[in-house]
Amino acid sequence: MFPGWLFTLLVLLPNALMLLRPPQQVPGNLKTDKKLEALERAGQAGCFILPIFYQASLSAPWWQAAGLGLAAAALLFYYAGWLRYLLQGQAFRLLFAPMCRVPIPLAVAPVIYFFAAGLFLAAWPLALAALLLAAGHLGVSWQTARQVKEWEETHEN
Repeated sequence: MFPGWLFTLLVLLPNALMLLRPPQQVPGNLKTDKKLEALERAGQAGCFILPIFYQASLSAPWWQAAGLGLAAAALLFYYAGWLRYLLQGQAFRLLFAPMCRVPIPLAVAPVIYFFAAGLFLAAWPLALAALLLAAGHLGVSWQTARQVKEWEETHEN
């Protein structure tokens, strides 16, 4: 059996880097929509807590196995984004900059990851929480990315 709590642990591990290697060149006065923030928090709560109550067999049906494969790919992409952040000097903009043509990759990857985890674990409440996370996290990250880009343009040189 594959315990669902591993999904939460694996996605949170790189976030611990923020404590050890905080971002540099953080713009002041970033503002995001409070409704999107509320959706983001609700989605995060569901995505972090719900996997604890599920487990799946590694000999699952094809659609669950596909969910595991997609979750693994999203997690590897997420880790690659965090590795880029570390190797390029922890610049705040790297948390939002496109990677491999994917906009806001450190927001997109965990949304896909948790939705796929919901498939693998046959945890439909988790898949719904991932949709809430998508609505909030992608919106907040997009707003932040736009503000970071504007800030960089005015602070070049």
